[in-house]
Amino acid sequence: SQRIRNHLLVLLAVYGAGSAKAVAALIVSVLTDRIPSYFWATRNVVAAVFVLMLGVAAGQTLLNLSAFARNGLDYDRYPTEAVDWLASRGEGGRLLVHFNEGSFALWRLHPEYLVSLDGRYEEVYPQSTIDVVHRALDTDHPDHEESLRAVAPDYILTEEPERADAFGADWIVVFNDTRFAILAHDTLTHTRPPRTARPMWVPGF
Repeated sequence: SQRIRNHLLVLLAVYGAGSAKAVAALIVSVLTDRIPSYFWATRNVVAAVFVLMLGVAAGQTLLNLSAFARNGLDYDRYPTEAVDWLASRGEGGRLLVHFNEGSFALWRLHPEYLVSLDGRYEEVYPQSTIDVVHRALDTDHPDHEESLRAVAPDYILTEEPERADAFGADWIVVFNDTRFAILAHDTLTHTRPPRTARPMWVPGF
């Protein structure tokens, strides 16, 4: 939400001046008509409040952007090494993944891999897909095995590496960094030679 707010304020600063001026004029007109004429400072008060609001929004945007500039991009919460393993050594195919990591996996692995779910789950995926993916990842759920067969993944990316064995004998742990684990179906051969994963981010300027 912070990223989106910054983008919105930048767009408004460039393209929204005319609309902002019209809205401010409308507010002043409405207040002027409803407030007694002896309140001569109405226009000045409204203008001052409006300018103050713009100043606060601009200041917050600069603080947010400067925080990104000072701290850089933090990938610690994402399965960077696990996804790089898939990109460099995996065979491609269908990846079972929770939506928390799905967007990152989609960004790094498309088009060789198809993710089961990502952060667009509310806009793109039907509730039935969300439910079956969650059941397939939850080894304690009574419908876990049926859901896993329904998704039919080639790989599983799980943030519970200590529970990797619970997926059954058909799944082999091919990567484990104590934070995330990758399981491959035992029918995969992994005969492809290692490939170099593309850089995480390359400046475009």
